Amino acid sequence: MLSNALFSRCCCTAIEEVEVNFPTSLHEGYATDAVKIFEAPAAAADASKPTLLARTLVADKGCESPKQEPAKVPVLELPIAKPRADGHSSFTGSSAQGRPCTVFMEGADDARPARRVPAMYRICAKERSLIVDLGARKIKCPVDGLEDIYQIADGQEAFPPSAVLATKSEKELESLLYLVYYPDPSNCSGDLETLCFSESSSQGRDDLMEQLKRLSMT
Repeated sequence: MLSNALFSRCCCTAIEEVEVNFPTSLHEGYATDAVKIFEAPAAAADASKPTLLARTLVADKGCESPKQEPAKVPVLELPIAKPRADGHSSFTGSSAQGRPCTVFMEGADDARPARRVPAMYRICAKERSLIVDLGARKIKCPVDGLEDIYQIADGQEAFPPSAVLATKSEKELESLLYLVYYPDPSNCSGDLETLCFSESSSQGRDDLMEQLKRLSMT
């Protein structure tokens, strides 16, 4: 019986027990690494950033992760512009509205004091002129027609003697101005005119000369 012998030899043969040893180092390595992944670091570099272990525990408990406070943006402080100490800005405003002055009207006799006339002057940027209001009439001195401006520092001889005689104090003498100008700047071949008056102070005199200078340069 060929077929029975074949099957008996194939299926009934004694099976040898073979012992198979699997290396455990790989398995142990994975187990060791798995533990190390979820180990908390000895010291957190930044307390505001949660570790992997902390995030896992929060997820398991169904809680939200701690919120980080937004970084504070530094406020840039700009310097505040301070007003000029010399008060020129206030002078510009007052000179446009009108400032008091005393005009010295020259007479025929220089040996006699000039007539003192209280007046108001203002600087009109639109007309580019210094306008003196005497009440009964106005004197207009175009800035473009100015030939000279004298102050007492240039010497008393630059002023009409009658005007110097009419001053009542050293302070008034210091604030004295003498303007020489052409009434028509387009005709510089005409006659020159003069205007002698005193400002309320020597500082006002200086501010007036500075403003006339600025207006002539614009």
